[in-house]
Amino acid sequence: LSPSSEDFRMEAEFEAAFPYTHWRTICFGDTDPAAIVYTARFGDYCMEAAEVWFDRYLGQNWANININEGRGTPVVNMEISFSAPLRANDRLGVQVDVEKLGRSTVTLLMKGMRQGADDPEPVKCFVARFVYCFTEHGRGAVAIPTSVRDKAEQYRSACKNTHKSADACEVNDDE
Repeated sequence: LSPSSEDFRMEAEFEAAFPYTHWRTICFGDTDPAAIVYTARFGDYCMEAAEVWFDRYLGQNWANININEGRGTPVVNMEISFSAPLRANDRLGVQVDVEKLGRSTVTLLMKGMRQGADDPEPVKCFVARFVYCFTEHGRGAVAIPTSVRDKAEQYRSACKNTHKSADACEVNDDE
């Protein structure tokens, strides 16, 4: 499915923003007979946002590092908590924050925000934590490369410095 011109406009608006927000339109095919998004699709939405974030902010294009460099960043843990449904034609923004950097892992905290036709303001619909492990084929987990770690730390710092309130980059699960 091709992104709409609205997707490109919204991407451009948020391209230089911290934290990065990946926008998409929810397709009818993503919904079930109750007219809400299938639960399994939320993992896809998070992976899509993370893949773009890894490429744009860390310079880690998943296809390239896997095929050409023999490295990867598989998900080793994920959790998603839901707070509001998504429906066909809703706009979904997935905000990507670096929650934690380990020796070989990066934990991304992703907050899904719905902008539907009846929503005067964005509505939080989910919070997800995905842990990605840096690996080399045949070796397993490896330390995050220094240049990549530096970029992740710079991104995390820019995110925190961009917002006036302390919780702007931190997601309160009790919201």
